[in-house]
Amino acid sequence: MIRASSLGAVLLLATSGCDSDVEDGNDGGGGSTATPQSSSAEGGGTGVGGDGTTTSGDGTTSTSAGSTGSGLPNGCPNDAPYVTLQPEGRPAGAPPGDGSGVLLGISRWYVGEVDRNGSQSPTAWQSFGFDVDAILTSDLDGDGGLSGSDLVCVCDAVGGEVNAGNLEDGPGGLDNSFGKNIISFLSSIVEDPSQSATASAEDGASTVAFFLSNVGTGASYDPVASSYFHLRDGETGTWRYAPESLNGNDPASPRTVLPTAYVSTNTWVSAPIAALDVPLSVGGIPLPLLIHDAVVSMELSADRRSAENGMISGTLDTEEFVTAFGEAASRIAGDTEGLCPGDQLFESIVQNIRSASDIMNIGAQVDGVTCSGITIGLGFDAVAVEASGVAEPLEPGPNPCQ
Repeated sequence: MIRASSLGAVLLLATSGCDSDVEDGNDGGGGSTATPQSSSAEGGGTGVGGDGTTTSGDGTTSTSAGSTGSGLPNGCPNDAPYVTLQPEGRPAGAPPGDGSGVLLGISRWYVGEVDRNGSQSPTAWQSFGFDVDAILTSDLDGDGGLSGSDLVCVCDAVGGEVNAGNLEDGPGGLDNSFGKNIISFLSSIVEDPSQSATASAEDGASTVAFFLSNVGTGASYDPVASSYFHLRDGETGTWRYAPESLNGNDPASPRTVLPTAYVSTNTWVSAPIAALDVPLSVGGIPLPLLIHDAVVSMELSADRRSAENGMISGTLDTEEFVTAFGEAASRIAGDTEGLCPGDQLFESIVQNIRSASDIMNIGAQVDGVTCSGITIGLGFDAVAVEASGVAEPLEPGPNPCQ
């Protein structure tokens, strides 16, 4: 539900600290032609994984949580070791999965304004995500903000250095500008964003799920062949597979397969995914997320019937997100006032999205180029669900903005 607070206050929040002429996130030629400065960084981020648009990557072992490395490219100022935050690493010598598997549907979302205990905090976003770029962007020189030498090895903030604070990392280099900047802004106009995002799963309207096809009760497996689905129509307790996540409307042929996923000390890790589509809605505001170079992890219960401390980490392409938001927002503009292009609410959200850019859209940092991507970290809990049959395709209604 959108708060009844005045739109003027929303616009003030959106523009305070921002240059009035916000640069397009693609200025500077985009990230695809530049050479990442962090490609040789010790400690490593989640990296660019994947060998196709929806299929998981080549299974490159992720650096385990708690490993110590500089995390900084050679030649960066203030080069000092830090503990980089990464998912559990691939278990050496573990057997392949030997169980009957489980379909785990997300039952609870944590998008950044509350921690896992449900407590609101301006730093709750720091609980969700991983170190994506292998660079610790923080006030390393101790001058009270991000400036000068703190920013030498990262892309330029959209709108200039006045927005440099949007690039700040959490502990362990955790990258989650989506939670830090976008959700903090939406929290000013939407009541309980995390609960709002969770409502569709609780009501049985829609959720997403991971199928761990051969997971057993052992502590570690490699691999655990897995896949990813959108689910709908779960009001009766049995969900239906959404056709947009299937090939040929066949639940046995998911579009997103994760053949090199693994379990390490009871934590399932997806291995890098080239692109993971996560449809969220917060207070009636659609947030269609296409997360590039995504890594998903979750701690499995002993009986494998639930999971907690789930995490999705990766990068949004800023302009891709702006376009998808605009298309989705237009479809519901008749139900939620102000979501047509040109409306003040719509434009303030788009401005906030662009100014949240903190990385290149290739998932790495490039010094001296305007940021074109947004790091994201989402938290979740999951429970075992049943699914059968295929839901009707979603038919877009008339566009009230046209």
